[in-house]
Amino acid sequence: MTNKNNNNYFINVFLIAVYLLILVLTAQFMAEIDSTSVSTNFFTLYVWLSYSFYYLLPTFFIAKTLLFLYHRYASNEKILKFIFATILLISILTLLFLYSDYYLYNLYGYHIDSFVINLIMTPGGIESLGVTNATIQTMTIQVVFFISAMLGFFYILHQQIIVKEKRFFEIKIKARSVLWLFLLFFALEEVSHGVLASLGEFEIVSASSTFPLNLNTTFNSFLKRSGFKPASSVRKMSHGKVKYPSTPLVYKADSYKTGSSIKTNKPNIVWLVAESLRWDMLTPEIMPKTWAYSEQNLRFNRHYSGGNRTRMGLFSMFYGLYAPYWYTFEEQRISSPILDALMAQGYQLQINTSQSFTYPELNNTIFVNVPKEDMQALNEDPDTWRRDEQNITDIISAIKNRDVNKPFFSFMFFEATHAPYQFPESSAIRKEYIEEMNYAKLNLRNNIGLIKNRYINASHYVDSQVGRLLEALKAMQLDNNTIVIITGDHGEEFMEKGHWGHGHNAVFPEEQIRVPMVMAIPGEPARSINYLTSHLDIPATILPLIGVLSAPESYSFGQSLLTDHRKFFVAGNYNYLSYIDEKYKLTFPFTGKSANRIAIRTANDKLVTKAESIIVAENYKSAIDKIYEQGSQFICKDC
Repeated sequence: MTNKNNNNYFINVFLIAVYLLILVLTAQFMAEIDSTSVSTNFFTLYVWLSYSFYYLLPTFFIAKTLLFLYHRYASNEKILKFIFATILLISILTLLFLYSDYYLYNLYGYHIDSFVINLIMTPGGIESLGVTNATIQTMTIQVVFFISAMLGFFYILHQQIIVKEKRFFEIKIKARSVLWLFLLFFALEEVSHGVLASLGEFEIVSASSTFPLNLNTTFNSFLKRSGFKPASSVRKMSHGKVKYPSTPLVYKADSYKTGSSIKTNKPNIVWLVAESLRWDMLTPEIMPKTWAYSEQNLRFNRHYSGGNRTRMGLFSMFYGLYAPYWYTFEEQRISSPILDALMAQGYQLQINTSQSFTYPELNNTIFVNVPKEDMQALNEDPDTWRRDEQNITDIISAIKNRDVNKPFFSFMFFEATHAPYQFPESSAIRKEYIEEMNYAKLNLRNNIGLIKNRYINASHYVDSQVGRLLEALKAMQLDNNTIVIITGDHGEEFMEKGHWGHGHNAVFPEEQIRVPMVMAIPGEPARSINYLTSHLDIPATILPLIGVLSAPESYSFGQSLLTDHRKFFVAGNYNYLSYIDEKYKLTFPFTGKSANRIAIRTANDKLVTKAESIIVAENYKSAIDKIYEQGSQFICKDC
């Protein structure tokens, strides 16, 4: 056996072993796919085998290319060692990518893509996931163990084949033939995907989107040019130069700041938002102080966020707009009209967060024009509840030391209710809870109840800090002239609909979007409100109360929270929007990254039959088209 044959045989056996490892790793994604029919199961198997080779392709191609060049042009032993090391490195990186992607997808429903890269690269992004030190330590140990195992396997294989010249089995098929066979296999899979997607067989091809780096092939453009109408299309929203508000804000005559004189009859505003706080935490047991306050003011019992992620939740409450506008507003540094109005009228600002202003990029959107000295981000203490406590202490101090001749605006973003759900032991009202939130070891099916207990305890703690601030306002006799808002940016699911956490891409379960909403408005009588409301309605409620005369439609898609006019609302995240009313949730993409398939569920999150889906899609076509129109309402086409 020549050295060339030995080298080729060694790498071929290694590539086969790597492919088998990839199959084992990617088999975990198959557990995420609903087996609805024989055809779905067959296509899923087809995708699994072909995509597993797709992931092997970089290692395969580089290995064969380097060996070909080596055998033709070089015979240096050091070069061969470098080639072997390169092949090993690429295979390890590929396997680690798939391993990391599965963990991410299993926990959050996202693959490693441009969004995840942005999260990693943006200051505060990693911290926003709530990853604990225990998680990092466990994953580091797992990665070190895996790399060590790969190095050991590679060394043993090298010793057996290169040094001892052993053969475990005969490989009669040439690598070139294998490459062409699998490329043909993969091409047929993508062609099948494109044809089935164009025909509307989304249940069958759904397997593809479950695997990372999926190509999502369609033939829509070809079909349109050929005079056919595909079952789906790609539609984008909110791209272009922003003109927002559509007309400049108009104020009451006595609302302007004139020289050094500022009117003092404006209400103060205290705006409190808790990360991931869902509606059913607002109970006399879990949040007694907030509950008691809601009994004396306005409690909105059917209130929804404008998204299932922090960006979209905060964006909807400060702009009253749908999720697609986030991207262009962030790029073009468009401020919130609420902050613009406050600053134009001389409000003293105190903006506090226990997370970060850089992720999500609130410093480029909502608070872009706020002076840095008026903003405080506490995110260094590993205990999020301590950050919350310190921020409330600082807000109370700032209110006490304010200029009493000017109204003030205080904003607080609590972080304790974000995973890993932290709290002092004194706030534990659920005594049995999971002690350590180690994501690398987390068994959601067995421990979800204990995880939720941590969340309940954290919610109870946040309530205590809300109570501290409310009591301070009352002690300073400011409660009669202060608008108070208490809510969550979005909700949090605990496997009620098959997910943990929030922000899952193409679904908007009740648990992820329904939030508490308590509001105090001077002069408004206390009442419990049961009609439908949304974060989209907050700007249209707040701005008139601080002297803005502009029509809400010039800056918002919402209406006053004090009127019962809402028949539906829209929630979104980074890629999808959902039109939601009393009967259905119609979810569709808006970034153009995937085909415009409308997934239809009932209001309680159950998928409808294909027959019912066709009827509902047709009945709601004009409503969906209207949302797309609104997606360009504040985009200037002529400027």
